[in-house]
Amino acid sequence: MSRGSLCLLEKCRQWPGSPTPGLALLLVERFGDWAPWLLDRSVLDAAPPFHHVPAPSPDTLQQVGACGVLFVCRPPLPALRSEFVLPLQWVPQERARSGFEPLHRRGQTVAAALGIEGYVLEPLGHVTQEAVELVCCEESSSWRSGWLALALGLLSAATGRPLTAGTLATGAWDDARGLVPVDHIPEKARLVTELGARRLLIPDRNATEVAAGAVEVVPLPCREIRFDHVIRPIAAELLVEPPADAPDNELQDHYRALRACAGSDPADAWYERRLLPLIALRLRRQWEEQGHPSPEVLVSLVSQSPPASLLAMAASAAKRIVVLHTDDAEIRQHAARLEKLIGAHPDLLAPGFELTMVPVSDNDALLQKIGQIRDGELKHVPSGQVCVDLTPGTKEMTISMFANAARPGDLGVYVRTRHQKRQPVPLTEELRVWRR
Repeated sequence: MSRGSLCLLEKCRQWPGSPTPGLALLLVERFGDWAPWLLDRSVLDAAPPFHHVPAPSPDTLQQVGACGVLFVCRPPLPALRSEFVLPLQWVPQERARSGFEPLHRRGQTVAAALGIEGYVLEPLGHVTQEAVELVCCEESSSWRSGWLALALGLLSAATGRPLTAGTLATGAWDDARGLVPVDHIPEKARLVTELGARRLLIPDRNATEVAAGAVEVVPLPCREIRFDHVIRPIAAELLVEPPADAPDNELQDHYRALRACAGSDPADAWYERRLLPLIALRLRRQWEEQGHPSPEVLVSLVSQSPPASLLAMAASAAKRIVVLHTDDAEIRQHAARLEKLIGAHPDLLAPGFELTMVPVSDNDALLQKIGQIRDGELKHVPSGQVCVDLTPGTKEMTISMFANAARPGDLGVYVRTRHQKRQPVPLTEELRVWRR
């Protein structure tokens, strides 16, 4: 007896009262003549001949936390179409509805793999409880291939930003091998087209299975074992700004939770592992869109926010990075954290970059050292190829550093962030670049 059959029998044994018509039909098709022994005849008579999962609109799937799992079932699931899109949405845990526990359990494995807590998976739109029961009871390969779609939906919920309009995804995940190819790609491409969507994210090893012109294919690398590396090539364009008139309550829910445990290791680790790479990629794209060339040298300071220093390094893609810091105990700790961040995310910076950490005794010595660097190792760097990071440090120190380090034609960069109650709001960062 298959695992799906055992699941059904266990579900019947635990069911309070009579099973729903959808479950009854599944039992009839699975067990045939044995079904009357399991069910009351009135339940069988009420079972519908066919259960429909309504196709979602592209607008529905553009909600924050929404995703569409592409189901291609061979053989078909009893009582369901053989090909359909199941619309789902990740919502905060306190909004979970009873009756969808099987779906909640399906989502837990994805959430655990990404290390994102506080969200549950719910049906979206007019998907009935019977449809959820039918889909969740079956050990279908479509659930395995839906991992990528579910992960992107969870990322959307966690960042408060919807996926780009008209984007669906399919791909399985293996803890040892990362993203792996899946089956039935031509059928899934057809589903995407019928839905009115335009892009399909798939493992790169599946890319040749889609007919030319059928749909825009975005191949993702199969050899990466970290999810943030898998989506890195398209992360900056994958999550978009919410509409200007959208309420920002959901956008801020996750950040309030992070700020509630500000300073604790779990919150810092989550930010550095999940959000920081996305922010860095967005800023790099802004730099390129503004038409600035990557400088030869970036001069920066260590401040109380090491991630801010890393963002300017990533955005500018400077080949050589010079970071100055005073020698007091607190700043030394921040300097060590910055080096650790750079070591954890070297692929965010320019290939083969060189990092030089320059400790000095105090602020006066720091400004003197900047002048020595300008007149020494920067002397032969062409004008316009030095960039000064204006983000860290006090206003007085920032102005003094720019005046001492930047020559005519050189650049100054500032990472501007929207604040709420004196706290920075992640993913609101914008670049400001000046030329002296």
